[in-house]
Amino acid sequence: MTAVVPAHATGAVTDGATAYSIENCYEDTLGNELCATMEGRALQVVLPNGRQINRDRGTSTSEGYTRDGVYYTTSGVHHSVMVYEDYVDPWFWDDQVGRLTATTTYSYADGTTCVFTEALVAVDSIIRHDLMDITCT
Repeated sequence: MTAVVPAHATGAVTDGATAYSIENCYEDTLGNELCATMEGRALQVVLPNGRQINRDRGTSTSEGYTRDGVYYTTSGVHHSVMVYEDYVDPWFWDDQVGRLTATTTYSYADGTTCVFTEALVAVDSIIRHDLMDITCT
């Protein structure tokens, strides 16, 4: 008798790979409104070793603001990858140890483009920065 192994246990994309759109807006300390929109979960994969990888993409914009006499408007795209070390089932992830890497590209009205690369480590819901790099051209 052969045991049937669930598809997600062999690295298949789970049912959680769905499109969605969530917009969050907030004001920063200078009163500028900043918005970020998560546009979809591109992929959820459960690896044979029990880890789950979630990939998200989205956009972010700001209404425009003045800093040091220069007016800026920003728009950008981001792509994030979260690896969950312990997999439970397709609708629940044990995030006792989670690793997130995100790349966000911002284009400013003055022609400057900046790429922000960030890595975070979450342990028992406590998040600490692991890496932060900003490159502008």
